[in-house]
Amino acid sequence: MDIVSTVFTYTKRIRNGRTIPDILRHLKSEVEELSDEVEKFQNRVEAGSDGIDGECVDVINCALDLFIEQNSTLTKEEILNKINSIMVRKCDKWEKYYTNSIDKAQTNA
Repeated sequence: MDIVSTVFTYTKRIRNGRTIPDILRHLKSEVEELSDEVEKFQNRVEAGSDGIDGECVDVINCALDLFIEQNSTLTKEEILNKINSIMVRKCDKWEKYYTNSIDKAQTNA
């Protein structure tokens, strides 16, 4: 099962009255935990129980939960198609940004 399908299944099962702002708060706390793990890694301090990998997955879970809840009228397939469509556009932008950044850094070196 792909990650979108997995999170979609759990999101639809969790009925605790959470709102988009609630999910965003949780996402922010997970990003902070990821930041803490990266800092531990940089300082060569022992990782927490989840480490960077686990915290990355927590961030992905929360971000997908937010996306799915924001698009709650869509089916799993429609969610997946929408994510894929946006992902290609965002990855193209990401690639251009980093390619240009690397090119500029090499030019200035």
